[in-house]
Amino acid sequence: MRVIAFMNQKGGVGKTTTAVNVGAALAEMGARVLLIDLDSQTNLTTYLGVKPDVEETPDVFSVLADDLTFPEAIVEVDRNLHVVAGSRDLANVDLELADRPDRATVLRDRMAAGPLPYDYIVLDCPPSLGLLTVNALTLAGEVVIPMQAHFLAMQGMVKLLETVRAVQQQLNPRLRIAGVVLTMFDGNVRLSNEVVQELDRFFESSRTAQQPWSEAKLFRTRVRRNIKLTESPSFGTSVLKYDPLSNGAADYRALAREIASLRHTPSPLERPSNSLQTPRSLTQRALDAASAETPPLAQTGPTHPNSQPSTTTTTTSTTAQPNPRPATHATVQTVDPARLAAARTPPHAQTQPPTNTQASHVATSPAKPSSSNTETRP
Repeated sequence: MRVIAFMNQKGGVGKTTTAVNVGAALAEMGARVLLIDLDSQTNLTTYLGVKPDVEETPDVFSVLADDLTFPEAIVEVDRNLHVVAGSRDLANVDLELADRPDRATVLRDRMAAGPLPYDYIVLDCPPSLGLLTVNALTLAGEVVIPMQAHFLAMQGMVKLLETVRAVQQQLNPRLRIAGVVLTMFDGNVRLSNEVVQELDRFFESSRTAQQPWSEAKLFRTRVRRNIKLTESPSFGTSVLKYDPLSNGAADYRALAREIASLRHTPSPLERPSNSLQTPRSLTQRALDAASAETPPLAQTGPTHPNSQPSTTTTTTSTTAQPNPRPATHATVQTVDPARLAAARTPPHAQTQPPTNTQASHVATSPAKPSSSNTETRP
């Protein structure tokens, strides 16, 4: 489960629009997505057609300040897409939680109390660096910064990076910045291209630094200005539902694929033992199951020289004469009676069949010329 916070203390940069449509695009890809509205303006809640501050709509403020459990505040808005509504009462949450020693981790503790069957949790942070933003950063594993390609936006990002570093050092050591996405982008403006170059240089120079943004990137997807992005909230749905073929829908689908391809950063909601385990693919699990069902193969290799070969007619005796040749691992062969009858046996020789010892000696050593004076007839 990945927990991603979309944050920027500067308002009007498309933060809520990006959070909603990236979440909708991930849900369209088949992921289970939960959106949490932490802004007292409740723009994300209204964007998805949920009425905030009504009796029948539970909200995140009731989770933080009252006794409402977190699963009770979840509302389903579409297939694979759920939301926890915001409230205007969130503007007073700093006063409500001021006397609590755990005020910076209230949301994380409430969410950790119950199971959350989601692949992505997307947090829409308020345009400030107050207590709600700190709660989001203590919960998240990754931060995505939506911003416009403007000079003032660059200046504001410096303060945001300092806040993320402070939270990482004190409350959430797993926190990292995933990257920056440029919204309302116009590639024909020279200033936009200069901001892109400046951001690329900044992130490249931070690769060797031990900072939360050392692995951050400037996303290749630029969200272009599109009137459909402005119209879709009035219909209570994402731009992917409102106009699937628009440039806005195409941009946010591409951005969602980029985010999904990033390295998974475990959030504080995941246990350390589970987060360190590498998930096994379906092929690996199928091979493990097949090997568990296959019985062990019988030993077919050469037997030990002292072991008795299993034959039906003759076996090697433990008192056999030593073989002048080096010992081999071939199995003992039976003696052909016709081969013995070819040689004339002296009259005083025994007519009984050879013993086990003699048979083994004949099978494993070459025949020697007879020392008897008896002539052999042709």
